[in-house]
Amino acid sequence: AAAYADKPISPAQLPQNIQNFIKQNFPNATIVSAETDKQKEFDVHLSDGTEIDFVGNGRWESIKNYSGLSDSLVPNKAAKYIKTSYPNIKIIEIEAEGSNWEIKLQNNRELLFSYDGNFLREKFDD
Repeated sequence: AAAYADKPISPAQLPQNIQNFIKQNFPNATIVSAETDKQKEFDVHLSDGTEIDFVGNGRWESIKNYSGLSDSLVPNKAAKYIKTSYPNIKIIEIEAEGSNWEIKLQNNRELLFSYDGNFLREKFDD
């Protein structure tokens, strides 16, 4: 099990595309900690409470922040659906799952969207 343990790294050791993604999407936050593992996946924690998991190629796999995330991180169609159906309810977690997006809201709703942002289904996460 120790062979798969996460190893702390400095923010400067993160791949450039990860650093660029964070600067572009979280301009007011700094990287508090970063870790990597044998599969070259990265876990990054930001000063605003955001946690981001990146896969080996530097593409993010999940983003969460219980204070809320920007809807600019999801496709426009999905963002419009959420604003219309759940006004004033914040997105707290976004996961890229295969060809879909799973988006969790502060009201314990989980919404599933296709890759291009079309609404697929909703469930209550208790």
